[in-house]
Amino acid sequence: ADAQITRTSSQVATEFKLDPEMIKDSALALDKAATGLILVGSGARGAKDAIISLAQKLNMPVATTPKAKGAFPEDHPLSLGVYGYGGSADAKALLGRGIDVLLAIGTSLGETSTNNWSDLLKPKQTFIQIDIDGAQIGKNFAVDIGLVGPARAIIEALDRCIKHRPRALPTTPNRGPSIVPPPNDGQLLKTPEVLEVMQQKAPANTVYTSDIGEHLLFALHHLKIGYEAEFIAGIGLGSMGSGIGAAIGAKMGAPERGALRICGD
Repeated sequence: ADAQITRTSSQVATEFKLDPEMIKDSALALDKAATGLILVGSGARGAKDAIISLAQKLNMPVATTPKAKGAFPEDHPLSLGVYGYGGSADAKALLGRGIDVLLAIGTSLGETSTNNWSDLLKPKQTFIQIDIDGAQIGKNFAVDIGLVGPARAIIEALDRCIKHRPRALPTTPNRGPSIVPPPNDGQLLKTPEVLEVMQQKAPANTVYTSDIGEHLLFALHHLKIGYEAEFIAGIGLGSMGSGIGAAIGAKMGAPERGALRICGD
């Protein structure tokens, strides 16, 4: 018998059309909020400049999930660093005081990103979630507005709807680490000190990669990933040993950049 020939279509495309009314409602909620937080997930990588513009226009603080560390520059005055596993005291303190609106961008709001699905993330007024995958909307937290589409396109659309309105920044004044290392006795190297010296010596555009283990907590908490730098850790699958291959791959992909891997346990 002749083999059956299967014909398949290659004319496949995905198109996202933004709903102007939903964008307008989201922008209004952000604009009128007295306090708020922008939580940036790894799905927002590539939209850094758009997020900076929106945050500055709203004068609203920004935190990232552990996986998205560096997706918003941690040397920016609006940065609260990481929220979730290895997160900063500032992000937790802000949420502890209560916020009117939360804008979650490109995050499924999983366990490590939310401190075990903490109720602190629930805003008093409006919860807005942006994701390119519609199945993520409302999966872990009930949201008021879900916007499906590419992060950059949606953020830029929100930005166009918002006028710059200076307001008091509701953050704590000290953005330093909440895990204070013990004084150095002159004999032993402390992990935070090693990370600090590493950053002092490394180029500004260094790519930092970390394996999974106790050292990841220190890296998330103590490294400050600026605008030019990048941080990579296989948090999704918890793949131990992945930081070595990631660092080699980062250096091969961009030989002009520094690459440092953090290993141990």
